[in-house]
Amino acid sequence: MDTTNALISVQRKEWSLENVDLSYNIATYQNSEWHTHSDESEKVRLHIGLHGAYEMQLEQLAMHSHLSGFHNNLLYTKGLSLKVKNASERIETFGINIDPSYFITLGQNTNETLQRFTEQVVQGKNAALGQEWKTNSLGIHSIVKEIIDCPYIDGLQTMFLQAKVFELIILQAALYDQPEDHRFIQKQSEKDAFLAIKEYLSNSTDQTHSLSDISQKFGINEFKLKKGFKELFGITIFAWISEVRLSQAKHLLMDSEKSIQEIAYAIGYSSPQYFSTAFKKRFGVTPKSVRKNPDFVHPNA
Repeated sequence: MDTTNALISVQRKEWSLENVDLSYNIATYQNSEWHTHSDESEKVRLHIGLHGAYEMQLEQLAMHSHLSGFHNNLLYTKGLSLKVKNASERIETFGINIDPSYFITLGQNTNETLQRFTEQVVQGKNAALGQEWKTNSLGIHSIVKEIIDCPYIDGLQTMFLQAKVFELIILQAALYDQPEDHRFIQKQSEKDAFLAIKEYLSNSTDQTHSLSDISQKFGINEFKLKKGFKELFGITIFAWISEVRLSQAKHLLMDSEKSIQEIAYAIGYSSPQYFSTAFKKRFGVTPKSVRKNPDFVHPNA
């Protein structure tokens, strides 16, 4: 991999299983420049964007994409030659590299989209699951978070990660099998605006949001704001805010010394009682139970 001094730092977390490697990466840049990456291995590559924007040119697939956070695709290449130009100071991605022979055993007899991709792998033809990168569903987002925060070690960790890899492939296959429905979002600029809205909401959970406020901030009328967000992400705006808040709360309960009251206010709830009710509805247990015994919340929750 060739880099320039535009790249300030790279944080990387890796897991290695038989036939499968996983990695979580955060790259920080001081300016925008092209970076060339090369890899001679033959792999099925599951790529998920979590944060940031960049332009990517992938030689093996003649693919030129402008990507923002919350995107995914499944690629098969014999070697990898790509150029990436960051469009933001921080880029956060998650990737899985799978041995092609192993992937073939997984991808056969599935749905039409994944079987078609698997046949390309069998024939040794470079391929992408879709020419258009799909937006991450809530399920994909949640599973990636579960992997990054995996609480297990040794054999249990291996079993957990293997299961999550299967889940991600299943969710991707289902996502790419769905017909496109762009009734409310028809232009790339509109899609970029909704990605920016989701990024904003994810990073400001301590604030109170209303449709009116979000509409004014991003210049999108409330009707299109509601319908477009649900169309792109498969979840309502307020359900997404709740999911992010409660996910943060779960980790604070397990990994910090903050009181339940402090956590409730920190993530934007008006009262500890309202927070406890929402938390129990989402995870099936109370915040107090989690504080006493973190194992009460299963990583799948």
